[in-house]
Amino acid sequence: MGISLLAQLYPYFKGSQEDVATTSLQFIISSNDTFSSAFVKHLSEVWCVPIEKTFKFECQVTGKGEEKERPDMSGFDSHGDEKILCESKFFATLTKNQPNTYIKRLIKNKGIGLIFICPINRKISLWNEVNERIKGNFTFTEISESCIDIDGVRVGITSWTDIIIKLEEAAHKNNLNLMDVGQLKGFCEQIESEAFEPFIDGDFGIDNAIKYERHAVLMDYILDSLRADNDISIDTTGLKATPQKTGYTRYFKMNDFCISLSMNTRNWKNLNSCITPYWIRFCKLINNKWIFDEDCKKAISVVPSELVDGEYLALKAPLYVSLDEVSNSMKKQIKEYLALFEEAAR
Repeated sequence: MGISLLAQLYPYFKGSQEDVATTSLQFIISSNDTFSSAFVKHLSEVWCVPIEKTFKFECQVTGKGEEKERPDMSGFDSHGDEKILCESKFFATLTKNQPNTYIKRLIKNKGIGLIFICPINRKISLWNEVNERIKGNFTFTEISESCIDIDGVRVGITSWTDIIIKLEEAAHKNNLNLMDVGQLKGFCEQIESEAFEPFIDGDFGIDNAIKYERHAVLMDYILDSLRADNDISIDTTGLKATPQKTGYTRYFKMNDFCISLSMNTRNWKNLNSCITPYWIRFCKLINNKWIFDEDCKKAISVVPSELVDGEYLALKAPLYVSLDEVSNSMKKQIKEYLALFEEAAR
């Protein structure tokens, strides 16, 4: 289908992509009981629990605790009790409250569940992120590949596509007007095609310039840290730092391998692997060329798939810690990868 009116008008809205989509979804399911029932039934299927059909949905309901968490949409049962939390995503990362603070809120309220809604091709990577944050904080039981249970509260994931299909089916079955659903569908398709996102207030603040420079600072700092490690031989002779459209790369030789250490937006945007800006590539110097040979392929084959993007391996940066702590963590990951490649080359 062509660009919907909603997608066409999005550049003139002040809300985020997620805000626009969530508000549109809330409007649709609040305007008609059939759409509301279809949405709730879909949540019931994802969570594998029966749910009453009567729910009222509201956007941006702030929590009463110190965290002041504010999920994108809340569902209230016929008694006015908040039982459902919905968090919408396109390409934004998880916030510090997601999902653990939301789960605590639901447990306290004896709620039903938390649902994440995202593009269909981000389901696997986002679900991995959600589960990684839950581990160590809660004991859970796996219900399905898209749902877990924590103290009676279900946490699951679905896609905009799946929800829109259910709304379309309900509309066709009950001879309802599909115009609003079509607007939401067109908007989601436009956003998922990575259309240019309009600038908003705050995009040009000096803080954003500092944040952008952090990536290059970190790459340089990690390389200096590797140079200072007596267990590793580092050589940068004739190899320069390279800024690119997709990021920033440091090239160097480490022991017997040629290394590309990058902040790379191309890898970062790959929703089928770990969502991180930082990546490293190992190869060998063969006939004066950097070659990803059979030994390198053997080494990378034992790395979990979510940490691999082609010939690149993900480096995860810990949150809310100092530069030294970030660098030390990523250096440790690099040395672990190095051990794999050295073992494969023996």
